[in-house]
Amino acid sequence: MVLSITNYYNAGFIIFDENLMHILFVKGFLGWGLPKGYYEDCDSNFFETAIREVREEIGLNINISKVYDLNSKYTMLAFNKKEKKCNWGIKPKGFIKKNIIFYSTKIKFKTKFNLQKNEINDICWVPIDKVSEYIYSNKYSYNEKVKLINSINLTRNKIINL
Repeated sequence: MVLSITNYYNAGFIIFDENLMHILFVKGFLGWGLPKGYYEDCDSNFFETAIREVREEIGLNINISKVYDLNSKYTMLAFNKKEKKCNWGIKPKGFIKKNIIFYSTKIKFKTKFNLQKNEINDICWVPIDKVSEYIYSNKYSYNEKVKLINSINLTRNKIINL
């Protein structure tokens, strides 16, 4: 029996407030996390996916000139016990390699958002010292939680040192 691995690609944004003291979190069906979503055929690249997902989920048009020229990536390996139907298609039974990329930007703390209730239940600015609490409260695997926290911390430190 030959095992195959299906690759999936997620892209999104780590959105900081103007002082780098808060990160914008969204609450979806897996709990609190960052705005992101799956690459779709309409996207020409992962950056376009990230821009589209933020616009769809929270109604925010990212100012491309304010996106930092750095990104954060990590990969997760998972196993689906059965085929799963998702709003964007079907996740097959078997091994899945989830490739995640985050871009980063800063926006004003007082920015108004337009949530898409079919995707996002809530939104909030999370103080930097509370980020781990929010991430550990979601339904991601432990490994993904650790990788996400590391990505956020590394990205913030890179921006501070620019």
